[in-house]
Amino acid sequence: MNDHISQASGLSPWLLVALLTGLVGLIWYLIRNYRRGTNNMNHREEALPWEEAAVLALGRQYGGTMLQTEFSEMLPMDPDQVATALKSLETRKLVERHWNVERKTFEVVTR
Repeated sequence: MNDHISQASGLSPWLLVALLTGLVGLIWYLIRNYRRGTNNMNHREEALPWEEAAVLALGRQYGGTMLQTEFSEMLPMDPDQVATALKSLETRKLVERHWNVERKTFEVVTR
């Protein structure tokens, strides 16, 4: 009876098992990577130093675009600390910075 099934489908039973195993493995791999990617998104914000957390919170509270100099004026941090925190946040893709030639400072957009 097994011969009739393999002859009718044109596939050997071992090939069918191998295909099903591969399909299950692919689904497992995709789910694992999807979960790992969403965990990384949350992890980017969990372990922020206080300077970065303060800058990010102010940027999100203000909304829209802020000048880098405004962060220094509103937070108890010197301009170098603000610049370092923003550079780190930019690396983590939590903010975007664009140079404003007329004002000679960065414009910061919080994501």
